[in-house]
Parts: sequence; C-alpha cells; structure tokens
Amino acid sequence: MGGEVGREMLTTWVLLTGGLAFVGTSLALAHPLTILATTISAPITAIHPMIAAGWVGGLVEAMIRKPRVSDFEQITTDLQSARGIWTNRISKVLLIMILANLFCAMGTLLAGMKLAALLH
Repeated sequence: MGGEVGREMLTTWVLLTGGLAFVGTSLALAHPLTILATTISAPITAIHPMIAAGWVGGLVEAMIRKPRVSDFEQITTDLQSARGIWTNRISKVLLIMILANLFCAMGTLLAGMKLAALLH
C-alpha cells in the first residue's frame, strides 16, 4: 500500500505543479521550448527555495527570443497596452515569469492539499 500511495503522491505533484505551470506559460504565449522547460522544471523548482519555474521559463524565453535595443527603448510605451505587453520581448519575459510562478504556486497549493488528504 505504501508504494502505491507514494506513486500517487508523486504523480499528483508532477501533474499539478507541471500542469499548471504549463497553463501559465501557455497563457503568456511563450515559445514552445519555454513551455516545455517550465513544465519539466516546475515539480523540482516548487520544492527548491532558490529556483522558481518562472525564472527557468524567463531565462529560456530570453535565450530564444533575445531582447532588442528597441524593446528597451519602447518598454514604457508598450506597457500601456495589452498588445505591447505581449509583443515587447522584455515585458513578455516578465509576463512569462509572473504567470509561470503564479500558476506553479497554485499547483503547489492544490497538490499540497491533495497530498495531505492522501496521508489520512
């Protein structure tokens, strides 16, 4: 019985933290490799106090879609519209970081409640 519960707990943790991180980065319209990296790293980063899934996603996105000088020059203007937030590469990285971290945190909370229920 212990091994079965352990597998269920691990599966729950991976699916909720990774799955919700996937949703967050997808909502930010991140690059597919960014979504993949965030989804894979979320179950690990959710328990590691020095790394966050959004940081992984933001780093991968910044490496794939490198910010341009024009993104820095236009950031104040671009932040005034929803379209600008999604098209400016700097604000896009920040958006990915925020949404990935927010959704991964929700996954951690939900997984924690489910894991607590499995212990009883």
